[in-house]
Amino acid sequence: MGRQETITIHRDEYKTLIRLIVEKRLESGLGQREVARRVKLPQATLWTIEKGDRRLDALEFLNLSIAIGFNPGELLEEVKRLHPEVYSSEDV
Repeated sequence: MGRQETITIHRDEYKTLIRLIVEKRLESGLGQREVARRVKLPQATLWTIEKGDRRLDALEFLNLSIAIGFNPGELLEEVKRLHPEVYSSEDV
């Protein structure tokens, strides 16, 4: 299976994104339950996202950034920086 055929949640750059979100949550001192309450998701859903078993959609990502207090653009730039093999060309 090539990179384009790999399911998003199994790609390294997606795993990096989720890891960075969890790090931001932990740095903020917020627990999963509080973040889930702020974004109006069941805590179990947030748990499955953080575990990598459920795909995070764009609006959920934006809502998490607001609830946790991080800049979503900066986080995506960090993913891009950490995966130059994926994001160094125009063929993304």
